[in-house]
Amino acid sequence: MQGTNDLMATIQKVKKSLNPELKLSGVIINAFDSIPVITRQIKEEIQNSFKDKVFTSVLSKSIKIEEAIARQSGVITLQKGKVKDEIIQIGEELLGRLEENTVNPRALQSREVL
Repeated sequence: MQGTNDLMATIQKVKKSLNPELKLSGVIINAFDSIPVITRQIKEEIQNSFKDKVFTSVLSKSIKIEEAIARQSGVITLQKGKVKDEIIQIGEELLGRLEENTVNPRALQSREVL
């Protein structure tokens, strides 16, 4: 959970010095392997810590990601497969979260926020 502590410390530093309005949109669990018990426990700890901020989609541990990085190409350029599907799901979930948090320009006139 060291990464989680580092993330929270970084967010606090940015809020304090650069952007007091900064908000965490979500947490994506990546490089996930459901077989080892420890990774399932870590996932559970993250879900307990961040509650509804944790994306329902996870990114599995995969050599395909390393190969895409080595080729300097995006993982979305991969042929059909689990990793590409996960990336698309994460993107769709992120867009949904961003839409939920976007202010409707018409609502500004009536002080309603979506």
